Amino acid sequence: MLRGDGQKQPRLDEKYTRHITQNVNLILVEKRKFTVVLQEAPEGGYSGRCLELPGAISEGNTLSELKTNMAEAIELVLESLDKQARREKKIVIEISS
Repeated sequence: MLRGDGQKQPRLDEKYTRHITQNVNLILVEKRKFTVVLQEAPEGGYSGRCLELPGAISEGNTLSELKTNMAEAIELVLESLDKQARREKKIVIEISS
């Protein structure tokens, strides 16, 4: 197989390729949806808070910026909750929707 520069691409060992594919699949994270309540600020811009994670709040000058900032806030809250859960005794409950 040729690469974009016209040179021959080295053939990867099938076992190695399968190993990489399995590792990549492990890295992929299931996407989750969260509800963000928006509020337009009188001075301009927007603020938002996540209903499912009350600690996740943010703001942005545009809706696009708010969406980016909220995603970061949600990730930070989830990381914090994960660290807390690792330190404490816990049970995991699965609820079907």
